[in-house]
Amino acid sequence: MSTKFNYLLTLAERKQIQRLLRMNFSCSAIAIEIGRSKNGIVSEVRRNGGRRLYDGEKAHNAALERQIKRYENLSIINSKKTDNHPIHRMKIRIDNLEMQLEILYETIKEMKNDKVDK
Repeated sequence: MSTKFNYLLTLAERKQIQRLLRMNFSCSAIAIEIGRSKNGIVSEVRRNGGRRLYDGEKAHNAALERQIKRYENLSIINSKKTDNHPIHRMKIRIDNLEMQLEILYETIKEMKNDKVDK
């Protein structure tokens, strides 16, 4: 059995799951039929009402909603944590050090020029 690596089911696959469930196919048989893992099919069916209540379109819409929510939450989390993220803090430290080095360089350069002038 060849399984797909794309973890997102398409609407067509969900409709096919619905049709096969109505024909009393087992989750294993459905997995073989559409080329997905048995665990993926079992999870999909459980998450969306079970064998008797599974609806491909509703399942697809619910999956899209979960995906949107996941990305919205990720965006909110990333925007809140940017300032405290270790890489961000390290970048600020490096920028500060670079600025201090520039100031030191200019100061030493001026001191040398003052020494030469005297």
